[in-house]
Amino acid sequence: MKELLDYIEAEAKANAAFHITNADNLTKESNTLLNLLLAGAGGALALLVGLIQKTTLVPMWQIAAVGSATTYLFLISGLVIWRCLWVQNIWPPANEPKNFPLNGYTVEEIRQGDMKIRQECIMLNNARNGAVAVWLNRSRALAAATPLVTFVVAALVARAV
Repeated sequence: MKELLDYIEAEAKANAAFHITNADNLTKESNTLLNLLLAGAGGALALLVGLIQKTTLVPMWQIAAVGSATTYLFLISGLVIWRCLWVQNIWPPANEPKNFPLNGYTVEEIRQGDMKIRQECIMLNNARNGAVAVWLNRSRALAAATPLVTFVVAALVARAV
């Protein structure tokens, strides 16, 4: 039984470490996307300001297109912050001493109980990472759609004017 518990504990430790590393990687990926979005939004905002200063020379559809791209990229940036980078719980890969009973149980019984707690932490970290990954992928897809949003707004404004 001791060898089996040793093996299970080693696997639980490796699994927990994987999910924590995955959380770090998702944070890095989210930060990279946020930096790209903010750089694009900032550039679009600078272009918009330049276009607005030349209102008599620039068609309204162009100002609307750049303005929509600017707004859209800042909105996606907010989404990345809220859904991917907002601080969330990470469950630790080990138990706290206060959770271990000191009397009335064998070491094997305590280790088995600890495995249940570790499993819950692994599942919680997995769910957390899954939710962040979904929103990161959605945000990437939304960012890739920026030219389409810009084109649609430009076409609608050009048709209305």
